[in-house]
Amino acid sequence: MIHEKRIEQVKSAGNSFSIDRKKLWTSYGSKFVNKLNKIFSLNYIKSIGLRSEIDTIRYIMDLYLMVEEFKCNDSLKNIIEVFVDYTRMITRSSLSFFWLKSNIEEDIFMVNTEKHNLKLNLEIKSKMESLYANLKDMEILFEVKICNETYLISVVKSVSKIYGILGIKKDSFVNNSSAYEKQLKFLSELSTRTFERLRIERSLNHIMITEEQNRIANELHDTVSQELFSMVCGVHNVINNLDNMTEEEVKENLEFVKSTARYSLGELRNAIYKLSSKKKKEQSFRLEIGEYLNCLSNLNCVKTNLKIKGDEYTIPCYLKQALYRIVCEASGNAIRHGKCTILNIDLIIENDLIKVSIIDNGIGFNYIKLDTEKSLGLGIYNMQSLTKGLNGKFQINSKWDKGTAINIIIPKLYIISNDEEEVLL
Repeated sequence: MIHEKRIEQVKSAGNSFSIDRKKLWTSYGSKFVNKLNKIFSLNYIKSIGLRSEIDTIRYIMDLYLMVEEFKCNDSLKNIIEVFVDYTRMITRSSLSFFWLKSNIEEDIFMVNTEKHNLKLNLEIKSKMESLYANLKDMEILFEVKICNETYLISVVKSVSKIYGILGIKKDSFVNNSSAYEKQLKFLSELSTRTFERLRIERSLNHIMITEEQNRIANELHDTVSQELFSMVCGVHNVINNLDNMTEEEVKENLEFVKSTARYSLGELRNAIYKLSSKKKKEQSFRLEIGEYLNCLSNLNCVKTNLKIKGDEYTIPCYLKQALYRIVCEASGNAIRHGKCTILNIDLIIENDLIKVSIIDNGIGFNYIKLDTEKSLGLGIYNMQSLTKGLNGKFQINSKWDKGTAINIIIPKLYIISNDEEEVLL
């Protein structure tokens, strides 16, 4: 586990602190590792204590892994909530917030604090709105006074776009202000890169869709369209020369139109079958999940049972992606942490809902205790975030030596708002 590794690293470091670059290089990249080394100095480690430093490292690693999993069709509010939550955990500030600017709909504003104060939240939001006009001319990091308290603010912006503001309350107990600022700046840069990556990913998706539309249009134009034009010309010729044509000539022309129509219909049907997995009776979603579970079963000597009831073709693409990620997370947790030997996965596809049940016979864990202590693992957090982002309900029941049961209900229809589209584009 990362906790034990980090303890050994810190103990052996003496008066210096350096992350094991060789082990992390391939997973996180040299820039990310260098950034972490700059954030954590020896004085800062001493000021917050060894255990707090280890927790902070774990939070940053978890956040980085979550960021890598974000997709452009994920809920923007859900992504922001993740950054707000982890900003507070990493900086240990008593309050963190994220304000995202929108030019179409209402701005997105989220706060994470133990004691919610509606008046204070409105004051913070109002202050952020007043600062927006001058953000492009401001430093990346600066302080503001709100209700006689000091807040450290970081502008979330790329070269081409200002996304918003990430901020924390500058608590009086913090002795090392420099490390505080480095952490917030790091989190701001990470959120900026995340939004930029999602924006680019969304743009590429639009380009790919447009190219595919053009390909289909060209194919129809070169085949079906030309044949239909021939049919029109043939019918027009018959109508104009009907009085001068013999019965045999009329019949010959109509036969030509008929054969052309039959050919055009065949070409159109072929194009449809090439594009439609449903017409080819391919159950790609079922096959993808089944293939993943088979690999998991063979590598870990675990018996997996997959049951999918209902028509998978009625599930939107974004929901299939989310369900696949949830199944992967739950299965991985059941094997790695639950040490299960049997894993049952049931998907029930109804008219307006999708029900997911993932049950294992593993060692289980005290979910209520870990949830209360805010010590749940990254896998469970990912599944909760995915479900919440799709307006779904997430429930988990687990006890020692009793295994774990995860039940999820997700509505089929979830529309990304114009606000989210506009912010990313």
